[in-house]
Order: sequence, then structure tokens, then C-alpha cells
Amino acid sequence: MSDPAVYSIEVQGDFLTKQTHAKPAHSLAELIWNGLDADATLVEVKEESNTMGEPRIIISDNGTAFTHAEAPRLLSHLGGSWKHLSGETKERHRFLHGSEGKGRLKAFALGRVVDWDVCYRDGKDFKQFSVSMVQDILSEVRISNPQPAKDKRTGVRCVISELHKAYEFLHSEHTLQELSELFATYLKSYTDVQIVLPSGKLDISVAVASNKVVSLGGVIDDGVEYPVELEIIEWKNPTDRVVYLCNEAGFPLSHSDVRVQVPGLNFSAYLKSSYISKLSRDGTLGLAEMNPVLGEVLAKVKDSIKTFHRERGVEKAQTVVDRWKEERVYPYAADPKNLVEQIEREVFNIVAVKVNNLLPDFDASPQKGKKFQLRMLRQAIEKSPEELQLILTEVLDLPEKKQKEFAKLLQETSLTAIISASKVVADRLKFIEGLDVLLFNEQENVNLKERTQLHRLLAENTWIFGEEFSLSVDDQSLTEVLRKHLAAAAISAVVDEPVKRIDGKRGIVDLMLTRNIPCSRENELEHLVIELKRPTVDIGAKELEQIESYAFAVAEDERFNGLDARWTFWIISNGMDAHAKRRAKQANMPQGLIHQSDDKRITIWAKQWSEVLQANRHRLKLFQQKLEFNADRDGSLRFLRETYANVLGNGEEPPNVADETSAEAELII
Repeated sequence: MSDPAVYSIEVQGDFLTKQTHAKPAHSLAELIWNGLDADATLVEVKEESNTMGEPRIIISDNGTAFTHAEAPRLLSHLGGSWKHLSGETKERHRFLHGSEGKGRLKAFALGRVVDWDVCYRDGKDFKQFSVSMVQDILSEVRISNPQPAKDKRTGVRCVISELHKAYEFLHSEHTLQELSELFATYLKSYTDVQIVLPSGKLDISVAVASNKVVSLGGVIDDGVEYPVELEIIEWKNPTDRVVYLCNEAGFPLSHSDVRVQVPGLNFSAYLKSSYISKLSRDGTLGLAEMNPVLGEVLAKVKDSIKTFHRERGVEKAQTVVDRWKEERVYPYAADPKNLVEQIEREVFNIVAVKVNNLLPDFDASPQKGKKFQLRMLRQAIEKSPEELQLILTEVLDLPEKKQKEFAKLLQETSLTAIISASKVVADRLKFIEGLDVLLFNEQENVNLKERTQLHRLLAENTWIFGEEFSLSVDDQSLTEVLRKHLAAAAISAVVDEPVKRIDGKRGIVDLMLTRNIPCSRENELEHLVIELKRPTVDIGAKELEQIESYAFAVAEDERFNGLDARWTFWIISNGMDAHAKRRAKQANMPQGLIHQSDDKRITIWAKQWSEVLQANRHRLKLFQQKLEFNADRDGSLRFLRETYANVLGNGEEPPNVADETSAEAELII
């Protein structure tokens, strides 16, 4: 046997590199197309091992192949394929997919060595020969001499060896779906063709849920009109939602980057036109997105897909709706009387079925409850379409994983509870930011009144001082503090003598908060007494003396003694003077601690609002991140003014000096 003839491939630039770096599934598709363009009725893809146990991929077909005489021209001159001169196959007169003879080189995206075993008819005889190429020297093609064929049938067997890696894509559902999309229109047109993969036969009839063909009119280019048609296929399995650019027969030549928002619709769209064939021949199909003519067509494609999505939603909903009608829970009795009612009914059906699918227990709920919920949903659609649109957009666009998490969460708690919890966090974040503006913005804090505004805001939001505390005393005397303390400790006693400071004066406490301390002893309490100052008043010697007088009154009054209780006293404002800062930075004591009794049951702290607000932000940070909520300052201030309008008014009143008493005036003699 003589040595094979060696031919050189005539190609320039980085063309070979591009061909040999294609995606595996697309490379396999091109090799299948080669068989189909040769009139094959069967193309089979297999995995086998050679005598050395090395894996290889084999693509075989029963097409007409090509003769030994044609081989040098077909394989060594890219762009010289016979397909370029014809728009259909030789024997069966099918539409051709390729025209340049480039597809075979994509085999090198899968392996280093590619051999083609070719069997063709030569008159009445059958002959065979082989073609070999190696990726290291792609510029050379080795073609053996023809020999009498052992098998009396035509076809090509492409063997790819020395694979670049172990390919699992041949067995994946994703590859089966991707190839189904690529060959869908071809297999629908030519029902006698079979494509078989290791994972099974491409059966379009099983994979397709529905399809629709839409005429998009025509386009005019250089005075020539080209008809345009769109075919939309809905698949049963998840897809990448690709819009394919096809020749007039519907065979994909490229794809568009256009994306269409149609939640829940697994589709592929095939834009068919001889205009696309022209762009492919001209070499400008790769620039399709920049083509204004094609751009107008793609806009129509998006609209058509959205219409198809709505129509399919109506069709799918109808089955569920019919069951609801039989159960007599459907909220409409009569048929729609006009187009407006018809559209409204379609919207309701789609939404209601989505709710039914998202909430597994909905369908199994009692008839009376289901009827009520459907009626409420109808009211929401008819009366509050904007709010409903926002809710549905957020819920129905959830990824499948999040939808399942949401459904599971609703089995463990109610939607009302979820909304309430989220609202509490959002409102608190807005309260913190709004309070920050009131305290630190110079235009706001000069008008902020201590007793009638700041005090009242905080009395309604004691969580800002600690979630575990509850309000016991609000703007009352130390005597009332004693009464609340005794009540919290479940001690029945008559307080007939007022509690006085050491100097004999009675003090007014802004806020006292109380909590039970979990411990081995019963009824141990912790009280937090808070003295508030206007943000424009810095904490100084006089203010520290005031809070200390409250603490020492508790320490010296024997009626507070002997009870299991801890007392913490805070004085809070925006800033401190030099004296207060020195007191707040004592050696061997935490920052802000002014005094601590020997038994550590009474502590006095000087606090600044900045640290209190920051501690709250830190506590809510995780919830803020999970809610993806950002409380902006203007919106938060507006929230405070609207929520606490009875306290803050319109925010434009001048400061009322008479309302703002001094520290000494707050004491009752």
C-alpha cells in the first residue's frame, strides 16, 4: 500500500484557531450537520475506547459522503465546498446548513487527532479511503488511496481521539436540550432523519410543549424584499432562551444576544428569512446586532415572544380555572361582556394560577377559604393594580430556588407575620436614620424640643435602648420609680413618703426601663434610668451631678435595699464638655462609666447619641443586608414626620423656650 498523499490547507490569519476553540456541544453540532448535508438519514454519536483503552468520540452517518477525487479540493480549500454552489443536497434536495466546508475543523475542539473513514459509490462499486489530520500541524491533510469497500454502503465515520479531556457533556440533559434546539426545525421538516446520542435519540415531539409560527412581514434591503417569519418553540425542560438567526428553511446560522423577560417560559425562537442567508453569505451576520434593518425585526421578535408568553399563560390557566368553576370557588359568575373585562379576566387567571403554583397548600385548602382568597385577589386586581403589579413582579420573578424557600416558609409561618417582621426592621432602620438627622443636623436640632418631642419619640421606641427592656416610668418622680420597682418585684407595700435626693429635693425621671434577668434566683430585676438632654446641650458637671443625684437617692433609700435589682443610670446628649470627657475616661473602667458601686449593682454612664445609634445600626445590620434595604436620610426624616406628626408637627415651628426646662427646673422641690 502506497503512502497517503499530503495536501496543504490554504487558510490565512487566526481562522484555524477560532475553529478549534469552539464550545464542545457546538463542535459536535457542526459534525452532525456535515452528515445531514450529505443526505444522511441517520447520524449516530458514540463513545468507544481504542485498543489501548483510550476514549474516543465517533460520529458516523449513512450519507452519500464524497469521492476520493473530490477529497483534495473539499478538504484543502476552505470555502471551496460544493455546498457553496448549491442551496440543497444532491439526492434528497434538502436545504443545506453549511456552505464553506469549515465545520469539520471544529472536531479539533474535542481532540488532538481526527480521522475520517469515507465510503462512497464509484459507479456500481463501493470504495473507501481515509483522511487524517493532527492539531499540531493543521495545515496538512493526509488522504489515503482508495480501496474496495468491505461494506456496501455509503457514509462517513469521523473518529476523534487523544481527547482534550473526559467529556461528560455527551450524557448531560443540558446537551440533549441544546442539540434539540439547534436541530428542532430540521427534524420537524425532515421526519425521516434520526440523530442518536449516547444519552438517547433527539425526539423533538417529546421535548416540545407547544409552538407557534408568526409572520413578521418583510424587510427591504437594496430594493429587494425578503419575507420574515418567526417560529417560537416552548420546551418542557429549562433552556437558555435563545433567539436563533436562521435561513429561510429555519436552520440556525447564528444567534442574537437579544433577551426577553418572560418568567417561567422555556423557549427558543427561530427567526427565518432569506435576508439572514444573504447576511451569512456576505460575511456580515456576525454584526447582526448593529444592523438597523435586523434591529427593527428583533424588536418585533421580542413583542411576539411576550404575546406568546401571555397566550400560553392563559391556556395553562384555563385548566385550573375550569376546576375552580366546578368547585364553585371561581370569583366570576358571568362571561366577560367586553374586551376590557376579557383582558381583566385573563390577568386574574394568570395571577391566580401563579399563586396556586407558588403555594402548594392553596389547592388543598377548604372550599370556603379558597373561595374567599380568590375573591380577595380579584378585588386587589380591580382596585389596586399598581400595588398588585409591584407585589407580583417581586414574587413571581423569584428564582425557582427562592420560590421553594418562600413556599416552605409559608408552611412554617404566615405571610402576615413575614410582612410584619420585615416592616418592623425597615421602620426601625428609618427611625434610626431620621433620629440621626433630628439630633445632628443644625437646621433640625435647634428646633428639637426635649420634653415634648425627643422625650415622646423615645418613650414610644424604647427598643433603641435595648430590646429586652420595657417602659416602666415615663416622666415621673423618683417616688413613682420606687412604686414601679416594688410592683415589678411583686412586693405589696404602701409608699407614703416621697423618695428624695440627698439635698432633699424630689427628682423627675425621664424614662425608666425594666427587665427580668434570667438567673438562678427568682424576680431579679434590672432597671435602666435615662436622663435626656437636648442635642444642643453638652453633658457637663451640672448634668452629671443631676444623674448622680438620682442614683445616690436610690442607693441611700432603704426601701430600695434588700431587693434583687441592678440599677443602671444613663445621661445622653450629642456631646460632652472637657470635664465630662475626663470623667468618662477613668482608668480601669469602661468608656463612659462615671460611677460604679462596690457591689456593682449601681452604675452611672454618660452616653453620646452617636454611640447609641451606631450600636443599633450594628444590631440591625444583618437584617438590613438580607432585606437589601437602604434607609436614606431624607426619606427617613419624612417617615418620622409622617409617623409621629402629633409629636413633631410639620417641623417648621420655632423653638418654644418655655417648654424646655433646665436641669434644675426639672426637679420638684
